[in-house]
Amino acid sequence: MTDDSGSFGDMLQNLQQLQGEIQRASEQSQRLEVEGTAGAGLVTAKANGKGEIVSIAIDPNLYKDGDLNMMQDLVRGACNNALKGARDKMQEEMQKAAGGILGGLGFPTGGVET
Repeated sequence: MTDDSGSFGDMLQNLQQLQGEIQRASEQSQRLEVEGTAGAGLVTAKANGKGEIVSIAIDPNLYKDGDLNMMQDLVRGACNNALKGARDKMQEEMQKAAGGILGGLGFPTGGVET
């Protein structure tokens, strides 16, 4: 019978390190802000890592035209772009945090193919 206690202990230590790295990445991602734009920059929205829109800027020239439907579409588009950017950045940070340790445990570190 072989003694696997060393490798189990190493794996446990790696898992604890992974947990710490993921926690740090999660805390960092909560503080990030990502900008999304629409209408060639006429509308800009910023989203944070919590999935909240934190600001919206609308170029004054946009509402001079009085096209409310277009303005609403552009605001929605800018917000969606900002939220997607925040989600993508959070996922990237989590993959970076987990990648090195998971790779060391024999887990694949690439994305999932669909």
